[in-house]
Amino acid sequence: MPTCSNGPFRARLHRWKNGCHDDWSHPKGKVKPDEDALTGALREVEEETGHRCAPGPRLPTVHYVVNGRSKQVSYWAAEVTDGHFTPNDEVDRILWLDPAAARDRLTQPRDRELVDEFLTALRHAQGANARTLTPRSPRAPPHRSGPCSGPAGPVRASRNCISPHRTGPVRR
Repeated sequence: MPTCSNGPFRARLHRWKNGCHDDWSHPKGKVKPDEDALTGALREVEEETGHRCAPGPRLPTVHYVVNGRSKQVSYWAAEVTDGHFTPNDEVDRILWLDPAAARDRLTQPRDRELVDEFLTALRHAQGANARTLTPRSPRAPPHRSGPCSGPAGPVRASRNCISPHRTGPVRR
């Protein structure tokens, strides 16, 4: 697993499925009928990336239309705890990128905006446990101690896959 001491990482998936997808995006998929949203998110991330993750803070839900159908995807930050990537029939490669490179690589503007939301959640993290991020004032400076400090801090706190949970019709 790549590491870096100077900033957070985000997983980016390159999807190539039967020639239908050729894009860079965050992991996402559909929740099964017997799953809650978070369980579905963690399963989808593991299926697509081979990584098991511990969930972190919830990120914004994204709404968009594909082929005339409304989609809704809710995201969480998550810390990778185990596993390794093997190319599969949905995802041929993943990259761990710094925020600027992630924004440049992502195909959809909505995915680029999610990088900013993740960084905001990380910036306002408190304490030594990256899995329990606590919101702080938007004007508060980043912590100089805790999950984002020290040479390994950004890696431990942020070697994250951004973990969505639901793709499906929007219910109004």
